[in-house]
Amino acid sequence: MTGRDDPPPHDLAAERAVLGACLINPEAADRTADLLTEADFYRAAHALIWRAIRTVTDRSGVADLITVRDALGTADLERAGGVVYLAALDTGVPKSTNVEHYAAIVRQRRCERDLQAASDRLDVNAIRAAAEALDDASLLAADPASTAPFVSLADAESGSMVPAVVLPGLAWRGSISVIGGAPKDGKSTLIGQAIAAACNGQPFLGQPASCGLVAIITEEPVRLAAARLRALGVAPDAGVYIAPAGARGALPALRRLEAGLIVIDSFTAFAVAAGAETMNDAAAMRRILNQLRGLAEAGAAVLLVHHVRKSDGALADSRDIGASVDVMLDFYPVKPGKGEELERCPRADSDRRRLVGVGRWPVDTLTLDYIGGDAYHVAAAGGDQLPPTDGEAPI
Repeated sequence: MTGRDDPPPHDLAAERAVLGACLINPEAADRTADLLTEADFYRAAHALIWRAIRTVTDRSGVADLITVRDALGTADLERAGGVVYLAALDTGVPKSTNVEHYAAIVRQRRCERDLQAASDRLDVNAIRAAAEALDDASLLAADPASTAPFVSLADAESGSMVPAVVLPGLAWRGSISVIGGAPKDGKSTLIGQAIAAACNGQPFLGQPASCGLVAIITEEPVRLAAARLRALGVAPDAGVYIAPAGARGALPALRRLEAGLIVIDSFTAFAVAAGAETMNDAAAMRRILNQLRGLAEAGAAVLLVHHVRKSDGALADSRDIGASVDVMLDFYPVKPGKGEELERCPRADSDRRRLVGVGRWPVDTLTLDYIGGDAYHVAAAGGDQLPPTDGEAPI
């Protein structure tokens, strides 16, 4: 039994495996038709996608990316994470032939949720019925022939190690990235323009940007943050939600919102509101970062905005953060130095910025020009480009 502060039992990987298998193998959709219902899916977006798959197959059609997209319609497609999320569902599906096993796991977790809910209500009859259903689901899920959660080397190599891009150069689906820079260097403006491009279906830094619902936790007054986004062209109904960084209860609210992109600016203010006495509170930091990891594993791209030390320009309080995130981004002003090299400089000396990233996959260095106070563009000189979104990256 989980504590009241923990999310109910669920297995998002199994849910994605079922949906991905149905999209790449028509037989998988047929084999699971009688095993699951919308209510069995924990994530609301997955329930929408399952309903669309069933709508297509009930009409004697073949469920694939195009037919399911059309069945979802514009509104439900956005709530389900957009075309980018649909296209990514088949990434990492161990074997579509094991779809019944994945479906049994999804059903088992639904029964566990029902049992937990009945226990909370002290409903004896409901507890007994949920326990019997859980026994049946557990037997189905315990497939001795399945190797899940292990995959073979051949299956592991079949997918790309680079997650789907949400905000080019900044955020990737299912991962946590942190961008560090001095105050007033332009981090928030850069992120705001990227969000505006994604919300308006426009490219950013030469690549497609797509994020679904956006949740922003900001240390700015909420009204000011909203005004900045509106000035960048974000419509009021674009699916952007804003909360103050000091607000209590933000983490549970993020789980309920199921946003495709979560931006926390600044991470320090958010961590203190979430219970960390200081940024050196190791136990609290691990707890907070583990909860953010859970949001990323549910499919969100999490982008943390953090400050750097004045002494050396390094990310402040970086030990726990560096061990927990997937990509660390350093953002700072540069000016021409010796030869063709660019060197770090005070903000007042240059309108040019450099974005340098290191992470679990290759992240290119970008040179950006600050223009007009509210826009960034890749510098014409140097020709820095992001890696292809569908390219294979070396280990």
